[in-house]
Amino acid sequence: MSSAAASDRGEPPYSATPWAAYAKELGLAIQRRRRQLTLTQVDVASRANVTRSFYQQIEMGRLTSGEPANPSIWVLVSIAQALDVAVDDLLPHGWLIDPAERRAS
Repeated sequence: MSSAAASDRGEPPYSATPWAAYAKELGLAIQRRRRQLTLTQVDVASRANVTRSFYQQIEMGRLTSGEPANPSIWVLVSIAQALDVAVDDLLPHGWLIDPAERRAS
């Protein structure tokens, strides 16, 4: 899919490979925190008001369709609250492109 086609539909212009890696790292961070708290997936899903299946997909970093997980901000905030941690503590760092670099390309 081209970036132009994606932007025509209001989708972010990213390739699946970097997003898949980001989603996987996000899921691993969530899983690590859950295990630190000795909670089950059911515990966190219930506290975050999402289904266990959806929560499990977020931890795995991919949906059942095989697409990378792409949870909404609302879901991320809910999961962070359930894990008693700031959203920023769950997000993988070092993935953002410097705006100056983006303008130069």
